Amino acid sequence: RLTDQSTPQAARAAEAHEVLQLAARAGVCPTIGAVNGLIAVHAEAADAAGALAAYERWCCAPMRPNRGTLDALLRACVRGRAAELSGRVCRLAAEHNLPFGDRLHAQLVLAHTATVDAAAGSRRRAVMKAAIRHFEAGSERGVRWSGAACRELLRVCAEHGREVDVTRLFERMQAGGGDAGLAAGTAL
Repeated sequence: RLTDQSTPQAARAAEAHEVLQLAARAGVCPTIGAVNGLIAVHAEAADAAGALAAYERWCCAPMRPNRGTLDALLRACVRGRAAELSGRVCRLAAEHNLPFGDRLHAQLVLAHTATVDAAAGSRRRAVMKAAIRHFEAGSERGVRWSGAACRELLRVCAEHGREVDVTRLFERMQAGGGDAGLAAGTAL
């Protein structure tokens, strides 16, 4: 159930839920594409909790989530500034043995940086440290970082991370080359 149905996106999500409920009452099981679409509507509404609830309600055996599911859930975490919920998306990927490619790693970092902007105090520091850990772990696995993820991570660390070694982070991005190296070069 959406907490705020006053926006057009929230109203669309409520309508999409109703369509799936009507189909279920008629004995029609939704496809993973329909579920992903519903999750995407929640992402547009910046409703990460609603996106995860939609997944849990509608994606059931024998249906399996796919990379589109993960992408839509992580977009909801970014827009909803809900890094805490992104951990459930990571567990979901592991449970279903889904590859967590470069784009999804970038979405994960962006979910954390968006949450840093909305958080305060010790929560802000914890989320920022988690973003850096995700970045470093991804770098160890050879993730080719997007420019957007690098710029946002450097920005929040520069703005909010007094104890963060931004120079070390910058050098790590430069070493990664590609979009990450270019973004790091233009971000500072």
